[in-house]
Amino acid sequence: MIIVLNGASSSGKTSLARALQLQWPGPLLHLGTDSMIQMLPASYSGMKPSAREGVQFYNDVDERGPVVHVRAGSVWRKLETSFARAVRVLAEDAHDLVLDLVLFEPASLAPYVRELHEQRTYFIGVRCVLPVLEARELAREDRFQNLARAQHEAVHEPPRCYDLEVDTTSSGPHELARSILQFVDANPRPKAFSLLHSEFFGAKGPA
Repeated sequence: MIIVLNGASSSGKTSLARALQLQWPGPLLHLGTDSMIQMLPASYSGMKPSAREGVQFYNDVDERGPVVHVRAGSVWRKLETSFARAVRVLAEDAHDLVLDLVLFEPASLAPYVRELHEQRTYFIGVRCVLPVLEARELAREDRFQNLARAQHEAVHEPPRCYDLEVDTTSSGPHELARSILQFVDANPRPKAFSLLHSEFFGAKGPA
């Protein structure tokens, strides 16, 4: 069983993943975007020019002022592909997993859909209203400021389709974990990744 949590930075995915680990009856492995960043040499992530081939954060401006965007380079794309394949191997070896991801464009989602659509994979959208996202971001010391705003809508744009969506604005992680696990129990055949696989990898090939 695989639960894929997708949401903006500071939306509460990691807290939710940890709550799911506590409530799942067996070992639930937690991996995600932060796991991949930690695998990279320091020079391949952050705002430095050398991060262009990895995952690079860069300053920009939108209608509200300064904002931080993310650019995925060739090394990051290769890592995403390999990481998704590794997750499939873990699932095939009967490990249950929760993935904590920031899928800010379809190219980031596609490897997971390709590798995990035949597994029992639940695609969960993790939402939070923007003012709360920004307040959480401001309170943290491990995130670039003005990053969440750029991701707030982008991570949920089409072709996203979810088995379930949760909102962390006012609900705590343990409450939401219970609702997710109730959904998993009641729905043994999730549909989102199968639908996305048809969209990405139909007769016309991958998106």
